[in-house]
Amino acid sequence: MTDENENPERGEDGRFLPGHTFYRQGLANLLKEPRKFETPEALWAAACEYFEWADKNPFQEERLFNTATGIKRETVSKIRAYTVEGLCTHLGVIKKTWYSWKRERGDLEEVIGLIDQILFHQKFEAAAADLMNSALVIRALNLADTHAHQGPDGGPIEVTDGLSDFERARRLAFMMQEATILASAKEEASSNEEPDAT
Repeated sequence: MTDENENPERGEDGRFLPGHTFYRQGLANLLKEPRKFETPEALWAAACEYFEWADKNPFQEERLFNTATGIKRETVSKIRAYTVEGLCTHLGVIKKTWYSWKRERGDLEEVIGLIDQILFHQKFEAAAADLMNSALVIRALNLADTHAHQGPDGGPIEVTDGLSDFERARRLAFMMQEATILASAKEEASSNEEPDAT
C-alpha cells in the first residue's frame, strides 16, 4: 500500500479530498492479477489496514444547530461501515475471489472467519447503538425477520377453530338473536322518551 502522505488525493489529516478517485485504485488493482496472500498473517495485516483506514476516514456530515447565539454550522463524523465490498476493494480482489478463498483456501479459514465476524460485529453493534441506519444493517446482515406463511406443500393456510359447521351456525344464530333483542330494546327506549318541552 502506498503511504497516505504520498497520495495527492488525501489531505494532511489523511482524509480524501473532494473529487478523489479512490475507486480507480481498486479498478487498477483488479486489472492486474489479484493480490496473493501466502499466509493468514499477510491477509490479516491487509484486513487490519482496511479497518484502520475505515476508522480514520469516517463520513462527514454538515449539520446546522440553532443556538442561543444564532445558527451554528458543524461537521459531524459518521461511522463508516466495514463491508466485504470495501475490504475486497482494499485487497484488490473481487467478491468472487473472496468467496472462493472461503471455500478453497483452508489455510486462510480461521483468519477469514475472524474477518467475517468483525465485519458483522461492527455493523451490528453500530446499528444497535443507533450509529448506523438499522434498516440497512438488518438487510446487509440478512437479519430480516421474514417467514413464509403457507400451508402444507406451499398451499393456503387452513385456519380451524375446532368447531363443527353445526356448532358454528348455532353460535352465529345466537349472536344474531342477541343483536336483534338489543336493537329492539334500544328502539323501544328511544320511543318512550318524552320530547323536550323547550
